[in-house]
Amino acid sequence: MRIFLSAFIFLFASSAFADCTFRKDVSVISLSGTTTVLFKHLGLLEDLKGISVFNPVTEEEYKGKVYPGGIFLSHKTLDEFKGSYVFFDESRELEKIFKTKNLKTIEVFTRNQTPTETIHTALKQIIPLIEDCEKETAKIEALRISLENKIMNAIPQKKNILFFLGEIKTSRIPEMVMANDGVVKWLREKGKISTYPSDLAYVNWSSRIMQDLSHMTKIGIVDPARGDKKKFVGQNLFYPGSLVPGLSQLEAFAYLFGELK
Repeated sequence: MRIFLSAFIFLFASSAFADCTFRKDVSVISLSGTTTVLFKHLGLLEDLKGISVFNPVTEEEYKGKVYPGGIFLSHKTLDEFKGSYVFFDESRELEKIFKTKNLKTIEVFTRNQTPTETIHTALKQIIPLIEDCEKETAKIEALRISLENKIMNAIPQKKNILFFLGEIKTSRIPEMVMANDGVVKWLREKGKISTYPSDLAYVNWSSRIMQDLSHMTKIGIVDPARGDKKKFVGQNLFYPGSLVPGLSQLEAFAYLFGELK
């Protein structure tokens, strides 16, 4: 009986305190900012074989291989991807390129999703490749809820606000608005904001419509280079990961509404 009890305690303890890891047969490259941020919170960032230059992590956080993003991947780089699972953001062009090399790819879809939908969908794609990560995934869920509550509490009354992709300068505003995607979509659904009237995720604004929205607060969203510090200056939010769907965008908007409060 004592032997059985000891064995049970050992197995329970081993499971409870096991480190979150990739499966032994798995190698992963994350070209998606959404999944890279999740790997960071899972404690697996340094275990990645590579990430994209467009990911919101600092050089101190990740010292491994950093690949150029988008369709500018060379044939030599693509050959380095062989044998690894490659996460990438939705892209027909990249999908075609990867198919020519017969790579093991996982396409991450985030368009027209709320942060919760994005985080949960991406985690479902990640979980088959990892082990003993229940504690870390629970922490991610707790952080998501905490950030959403922080944003909700910072908006006691409905706001009239427009979010532009890029920096608002004295002489001009960026040509595109974030109308129905990510945090903006979620806040619209919750009735917390009125914004540019469109069902499209991103849209080039119309001068006629903008005249009717002249009373609205204008905010430029800038996703700066890796390592740049977060700040809210004038009408602009500078925050690494602010345009990366999921957890980092929630963090950015929690910061923003804290500043606007």
